[in-house]
Amino acid sequence: YIMGEVKRIFPENERITMYGAPKDVLLKSHEDLVKLREAGLEMVYVGAESGDNDVLDYVKKGATHEEIAEAGKKLKEAGIKVSVTLISGLGGRKYLESHAINSAKLISEMKPDYVGFLTLLLESGAPMYEELREGRFSYLTPPEVFEELKPCGIQRILFLHHTMLQMQNMSTATDDQLIIMGDDKRCLSHFLYRHKFIGHFFHVL
Repeated sequence: YIMGEVKRIFPENERITMYGAPKDVLLKSHEDLVKLREAGLEMVYVGAESGDNDVLDYVKKGATHEEIAEAGKKLKEAGIKVSVTLISGLGGRKYLESHAINSAKLISEMKPDYVGFLTLLLESGAPMYEELREGRFSYLTPPEVFEELKPCGIQRILFLHHTMLQMQNMSTATDDQLIIMGDDKRCLSHFLYRHKFIGHFFHVL
């Protein structure tokens, strides 16, 4: 009904996308999702944040690695494009390695059309902000963010085919993107060099 009204009120609209929580997606049957796609739904944004269950529990995400992966696969099976967002540094130094490795595994399982990496930016009032203020949590340094993504994350994403990778620094709102083609590591190396990766993208507050 909503998408029909969008088309009626905004006939110039070219596409419809929406955000979808993993558990909400899982509540839909395959037939329901196909109907949504046929009604005009082109893509669903899934905020995974992490593929590590310890991190997901730590931030009270309300969904597990397995549930997020299943939701992504279900959308793809219905012909709906999937864009997944992960947050670099979300697990701090404690979960740096497991956050990277399991997030890479999640992406490999879901095979999304788009992958977005955001840097962590905490706002006053958030439980994690209080931990930051009290010294019980700290942002990763730019080199640590690079190490989190490079050896355990980005290189594993190279196993995906034709996936758009987008990186954004929430503190400066700068972003860029590239298409990962199979295991072409030269493409990634050139991209990182051309954009001075550490300083350009990951000046963490």
